[in-house]
Amino acid sequence: MKASVDSLYCYLQSHPLFRVLRHAPIPDVVRHVSFTKLLCFGDIMVEEITSNAIAFKEAIVATLEAGKLPDTMGTFPRGCCGDSSMLLGTYLTEKGFGDFTYVCGERGRESDGNWSSHAWLCLDSLIIDITKSQFRDCPDEITVTEGSKWHDSFRITDTFPAYIKGTGDSLELVYGEILGFIDKT
Repeated sequence: MKASVDSLYCYLQSHPLFRVLRHAPIPDVVRHVSFTKLLCFGDIMVEEITSNAIAFKEAIVATLEAGKLPDTMGTFPRGCCGDSSMLLGTYLTEKGFGDFTYVCGERGRESDGNWSSHAWLCLDSLIIDITKSQFRDCPDEITVTEGSKWHDSFRITDTFPAYIKGTGDSLELVYGEILGFIDKT
């Protein structure tokens, strides 16, 4: 029963009427559900987001190898966290997982020579990061988790919706190129 409830609420979260439905009375069977987490962060949801994030990262690498990424992403994953997060956020949103937030943070000090910035995605408390392997202190290739001490080490400097479609952003063309490699990876 729990899996079907999870699936229902994950679907509802992705539906345009979700904002209306989230204020509707909650059926007794799922009264324990927190609308912050919606039970969507159960194993099934995390696995699905993880597999999609892996496929997307592999498609970025394939697009890079085909010479179809802009110079700004030519060192992927190093220095590409912002663009990669926006692209992945768009992809995951279009796959129906919800509306993702781009999060940018910084840590260290320039005067000490240890300043760095980084960007990743959040969906409520779920963190999704496909570029943190660029840092020496973080060997993980991909992170999809609720809470992260490593990400907490950054001071948040900016957040906004991670969606580029219809914005006229130059990343829209890059997104199309990457999508061409999704099924091929």
